[in-house]
Amino acid sequence: MPLLPEPLPSGAEAAASLIAAAAGRALLLARVARENLTWRKVLTVLVYEVPLIGACAAMGAIGCAAAGIDGSPALVIIGVLANKGPAVLDPIIEALLAGFRRR
Repeated sequence: MPLLPEPLPSGAEAAASLIAAAAGRALLLARVARENLTWRKVLTVLVYEVPLIGACAAMGAIGCAAAGIDGSPALVIIGVLANKGPAVLDPIIEALLAGFRRR
């Protein structure tokens, strides 16, 4: 079973997935904009969020392709994944890393 969907998504589909993921992350980051911004926060966001947007777009697109979902519903799912996914995954990863740190 191939890891990537067959046929591969077009450039427009990949761009739409990236835009949907960026929109989901932007909604989450809106509260950061209300805080005092510093260069350190901006650089942290760029270093952390840009790869996260790409990863959420790829995971969402591959998951939607595997489930047979395409078009606008897939873009909504990708946006929700980008918005809510890391909030659920971060505590799980932190707990796993804490277990390794104790050893």
